[in-house]
Amino acid sequence: MIHFSNRATLPDENFVSVTVNEFNDESAEEFEKQVEKAHIYDQGIIPVKISSHGGIIDACIQMKSAIDRSEIPVLTYVPDRAYSCGFALLAFGTDGYRFVDPNAFTMDHQAKTGTYGKDAEVENAIEFKRRKLDSFYNLLDKACGKQEGFFKNRWEDKNNLNNYLGAEETVEIGAADEASRPTVKATATVDWKVVR
Repeated sequence: MIHFSNRATLPDENFVSVTVNEFNDESAEEFEKQVEKAHIYDQGIIPVKISSHGGIIDACIQMKSAIDRSEIPVLTYVPDRAYSCGFALLAFGTDGYRFVDPNAFTMDHQAKTGTYGKDAEVENAIEFKRRKLDSFYNLLDKACGKQEGFFKNRWEDKNNLNNYLGAEETVEIGAADEASRPTVKATATVDWKVVR
């Protein structure tokens, strides 16, 4: 039997990495598509770089759902800043794969919300938003390894001000596993064989 083998590296466009700058319907949909694409390529990890001032909670929840459905570990990394929803997405990464750069900052805070309309509509909307926010806060508590109500109580204790954290503080609160810069190397190969 004669065996001839040659290995060629596939182009970089066949390796999925995701950058999240905004949290809106479009970015959440693109996030889901990229996670699905990574499964098609059967890569070993999905790197997600977060550099964001935050955005819409619904979009963050949609991204978290994509992470929860993923069969591949999702590595979250903050190189500079992750505020509000960015902080939450960092925490929602796969346990053991959540990184914050030693020079980066994060920020957690009570969500902002508002509504308008007739009295009954406003009351109904406020009740729904309270339920939705409580559910989101509980997801964040769980992701950071805290008891239910931790973040809600933390924000009340701090008069609902924005809480800016350095890298080590972000690790201490449970939103990241390490204050370091991960190195992700993508390698893919194709083999050719001649068999006689």
